[in-house]
Amino acid sequence: MDEKLLFDKHINGSVNKINGLIRSLYSLINRRSSLQLANKLLLYKCVFRPILTYACPVWNSCALSHLRRLQVKQNKLLKMIFDLHPWFPTNELHEIAEIETILEFVQKATNRFITSCEMSTNPLIMNIFP
Repeated sequence: MDEKLLFDKHINGSVNKINGLIRSLYSLINRRSSLQLANKLLLYKCVFRPILTYACPVWNSCALSHLRRLQVKQNKLLKMIFDLHPWFPTNELHEIAEIETILEFVQKATNRFITSCEMSTNPLIMNIFP
């Protein structure tokens, strides 16, 4: 348990898991892969992004430096999937991929979580957010 609620252990764990997955699935997502781009993106959305954003409503208040680490991982993955050079502009990358940044995704997920808590019929959950 993170006593100071810095979430650095969680972020480090997520980054390490992503690094391991990249090594394991590199043959599917590299530029020489015969997998179609749509399938590579599906692989990103179904395998990589859930690890990057696991329990994000809980840690959405973490330091921006932690979010940047996750964002850098996302950018590297997308550039690998789209076979783009490392200096390709990140904002254009997200437009081409039609994928939100980590911060945007986390904010939307957190808002959905808060809304679902407010709409809940359970009085204990309903009163979590005043």
